[in-house]
Amino acid sequence: MVSFYDGAEHLTDLAVPYLAAAVREGDTVIVIATPEHRAAFAAALADAGIDVHDALCHMRVRLFDAAEMLSRFMRDGSVHRGAFIDSVGHCVREAVAEGRPVRAYGEMVALLWAEGNRSGAIDLERAWNLLGRELPFALLCSYPDSVADDPDTAAELAEVYELHSHVVPVAAS
Repeated sequence: MVSFYDGAEHLTDLAVPYLAAAVREGDTVIVIATPEHRAAFAAALADAGIDVHDALCHMRVRLFDAAEMLSRFMRDGSVHRGAFIDSVGHCVREAVAEGRPVRAYGEMVALLWAEGNRSGAIDLERAWNLLGRELPFALLCSYPDSVADDPDTAAELAEVYELHSHVVPVAAS
C-alpha cells in the first residue's frame, strides 16, 4: 500500500492508525522513517493508548532510521539486492520468525525521490515486492503529496502506483 501526505501531521494521521492497529492485534511493527517521523509516530501511538516503551522493549515495535538503512544497501544510486536482503530483509525475516504477523512502514522511497533518485525509489519498491513474495508482511510506503503534483514525473509515479496493491489517494487541498 502507498500513501501520500501533506505535511508531518497528515503523515501521522495516515500512518499511526495502521501502526496502532498492528500493535493492538499483537503484530510486530517495523518502522523505517526519519527521526522526526519516528518521534511523531511514537508520541501519537502513546496518545492512542499504546505503551510504546513496553512495545519497544518486547520487540513488538522496531524503529530504524531511514537514511541509515538506505546507506546499508544503496550503491551508486541503485539498490544492491544482496545488501537489501542482508539489511531490510534480515529485519523482516527476524520479525516473521517470531510467528506474529508483521506490518512495516517505510519512507526510504520518499527520501530517494526527494533527492531526485526516482529510479532508485522505484527499484527499492521492486525490492520490497520481491521480499514480499518470500516473506509474509504488510507494507505501507509514504511519499509527500508533492510528488503527485510534478507533471515531469507522471510516468514514474504511474509505476509507483502499479507496484502497490492499494493507493491511498492524495488528499484534496
